[in-house]
Amino acid sequence: INSCLRRLCGVDGLHVQTSEGIGGQQSGFHPVQKAVADGNGSQCGYCTPGWVMNMYALLENNPSPTHEEIEQHFDGNLCRCTGYRPILTSFGKFAKSSPHCGSHKSVAHPPAMLTAVKGPLHFADDMTREEWFRPVSMEQYDAARTAAAKAGKAVRLVC
Repeated sequence: INSCLRRLCGVDGLHVQTSEGIGGQQSGFHPVQKAVADGNGSQCGYCTPGWVMNMYALLENNPSPTHEEIEQHFDGNLCRCTGYRPILTSFGKFAKSSPHCGSHKSVAHPPAMLTAVKGPLHFADDMTREEWFRPVSMEQYDAARTAAAKAGKAVRLVC
């Protein structure tokens, strides 16, 4: 997901993986983190977590992507410092027939994720006066729509 555009309520009950969660100085760096650092793909560091997690996600879904697949996968990431070449060169080492191909390590999901049950949510944003609901039944959905209609509020479905 694009975390910059996702409201916190949208990830309730989900396992959110961060760049700190895939590796670090104490636990050891993930090969993707090490590759971008070794390849001088990080200058100011502001965009690095997004690049790292995007590459991690690509390798989760495609353990041996082509160079073209890697480049196409990053069309939404922005970097103002490096000019992209060091980043793409670093990640290109994970492409088919490259030195790091196959070195990706998946981080285990918490066991509780397998049995998690989403409950209904309701909260309001005092600044925008918007209300957010996550019904888990049609009855709850109908009740939320009815309450919104009585209050003269519009209802939008967000997935």
